[in-house]
Amino acid sequence: MLFWELSEFDEAQALLERALALREQASVSHLEKATSLNNLAVVYLWQDKFGETGSLLQKAALLCEEALAGAFTGHAEITNLLASSLNNLGVLYHIQRRYQDAEPLYLRAHTHWEKLSGARHPNVATALHNLGRNYQFLRDYESSERYHLRALTIREQVLGSMHLLTAISLNNLGELYCVQERYAEAEPLLRRALHIREVSLGSSNTDVATDLDNLASLLHNTSREWEAKELEEQAKSIRNKKKTL
Repeated sequence: MLFWELSEFDEAQALLERALALREQASVSHLEKATSLNNLAVVYLWQDKFGETGSLLQKAALLCEEALAGAFTGHAEITNLLASSLNNLGVLYHIQRRYQDAEPLYLRAHTHWEKLSGARHPNVATALHNLGRNYQFLRDYESSERYHLRALTIREQVLGSMHLLTAISLNNLGELYCVQERYAEAEPLLRRALHIREVSLGSSNTDVATDLDNLASLLHNTSREWEAKELEEQAKSIRNKKKTL
């Protein structure tokens, strides 16, 4: 199991920085160097360390493109890493509110993943989901809805209706509808997302608290104050319990 899957970011960062230094000194393939660059950048992203992240991902993508130009084998692995590096760079730009810069990166990642794995692969759904979020912040709600719906369809069909990534798609599509005051369409999506997380993570998880707050906001906007306050109290109780642990 990778260190960052255990949230042990300091250990992961130290190991990946060492691996990158060794690979830069040694005569290794572009793919190996690009893998180290991308993995280290992901750890930086998780820790909100954005200073070097962009340059690492740009180098990783460039190495992948150079490798593809001269490779006779390994195209699939290189293409997947290229798409991942482009997607991660898009995530960085999105965090930095550089939505116009993120858009072409997400589109390129989507193109590579779709050509590599087909239109119904979870990686394709990831790119579509990111495009949906990005277009929402660009206030292109029509495009945002289209991409969110495509991502949701793939995740429901491939991962299942109770998968946590399906819940994320449901929640984000619901948020998009709330922004547009399409509350009747948003509510069942937010309730489904909440149900999935309660079943998968337990009713005391902080992500459940976030979903409760999202649903409470919708209820306030539809004049159901009593129910909204009840959900807010549940969310508050979850967070207070976490603080005492």
